[in-house]
This record gives sequence, structure tokens and C-alpha cells, in this order.
Amino acid sequence: MKRPFYETHGDLTHENKMKTILEAKWNCTLNKLPLKYQLDWMAMRGKDPMAFVEFKHREKLSIGAYPRYMMSLDKWIKARQLTKELQIPFIMVITFADGTYYGVFAHNGVHDLRFMFGGRVDRNDNQDLEPMVLLPLDKFIKLEKL
Repeated sequence: MKRPFYETHGDLTHENKMKTILEAKWNCTLNKLPLKYQLDWMAMRGKDPMAFVEFKHREKLSIGAYPRYMMSLDKWIKARQLTKELQIPFIMVITFADGTYYGVFAHNGVHDLRFMFGGRVDRNDNQDLEPMVLLPLDKFIKLEKL
């Protein structure tokens, strides 16, 4: 059975707004990646790859609500493979209730990661429960407004 696709029109609206902000802030072009890459964008400056970027919109959650952000281990492994191959960082961008923050993760860095088994339980989809990586939110930087 094919897995449901959960991305909504609202998700795409938030993503497009953030794309515009990040392109201006970071002086780059964010190219939407095909689904097989599992990440949202590849940031380019001219013809040079700058980073792989994933965006999450969590405006009902404060950055201080939890010490770590839970991300699919599969997505994390894919991000690590891509960044290792191209020798560029992976950037996780999250909009919280109190602002937008980003964490930069190098392919060869030590990032104080934790791991667990968990995930979403609100959609009654057993495929939402999987190995997860917990990214340390104290390493994230607030994205200042333009």
C-alpha cells in the first residue's frame, strides 16, 4: 500500500515564504529538490552548491519547549550522505512561535546528537514511528529579520 502524502497547501505556503526570506538573507537561490532527496532545497550561490536545507514550520511550539528537535533518522542519514558527497553543510531551519532558528550541521562535525525510537502519534499512521535523531536546539541560531 502506498504511503499517504501529508504535505498540505498551507505547508507549501509557509515553505515558499521562508524560501524568499532565506534567499534574501543568505544571498543564495534555493532550488526545490525532488522527493527522492528527502530534503527541501539545495542552496546555490551562482553555480556553486552552498548547503542542503530542510524547513519545518512549528509556530505553535516555542523553541524552549524541548531541548532537542526530533527528526527522522532516515532523513538525517540522507542529509549526511549528500553533504559528505558534496562537502557542504546541512542546514535545518525551524519556525517556532518565538522566531525562526537554524542549525548548521557539517558532514564531518560532532553535533551532540541523541537517538531514540519515536515520532508522530497524532495521525494514527504506524509508519510515523521510527528511529529518530534528536538535534540539540541550543546549537540553533535565531534568524534575524531583514
